[in-house]
Amino acid sequence: MTTGVWVSEGTGSAAPAGILTNKDLMAMVDTDDEWIRTRTGISQRHILGKGESLTMLGADAATKVLPQTGGESQPGAGGGVGGGGVCSWSGSHALLAWCRPRA
Repeated sequence: MTTGVWVSEGTGSAAPAGILTNKDLMAMVDTDDEWIRTRTGISQRHILGKGESLTMLGADAATKVLPQTGGESQPGAGGGVGGGGVCSWSGSHALLAWCRPRA
């Protein structure tokens, strides 16, 4: 088994452009801003729009990381990236993953 130290040399994030506010929710269901804020602390949330996908957001986040690590945004262009990690979460699900580039 190989052991070693893994160092994060960059981070990137992306969020959907669409925003759904508590006021927007008040127009859809019987609720109010105070009720939502006191129970969840949430005042707005980002939502995927038509034509957006989680894959696209992941690609946007990865593109922001590569310049921080000396890598390139094009596959096979070289750079010092030894692997990549992905983390995503929602109210009920968390995803953590790690991958190494293929030789």
